[in-house]
Amino acid sequence: MPALRYVALAEQDEVSADWKEDYSGDHAPWRWWEVRRDRAGRGRDEVDEIPSWEGERIRVYLRDADAKAMDEFDELFVASHTDSP
Repeated sequence: MPALRYVALAEQDEVSADWKEDYSGDHAPWRWWEVRRDRAGRGRDEVDEIPSWEGERIRVYLRDADAKAMDEFDELFVASHTDSP
């Protein structure tokens, strides 16, 4: 199992009293953070917020990925930090 790389949180500013209202997916604003591991093992991992467009690309990729693609995540998704929408 790969180490934690991304954290996402979907939250609404205001929540309706109607329990049937959908706050998932596109119905809630997502915030994303990338976990950057300290490869030297000094315990200096960093967590940085990333743009929502980049997080959305990651979400789509992960939902469509298979096990082999997950093993090759870094190679296949390297453009996420250099491309813009």
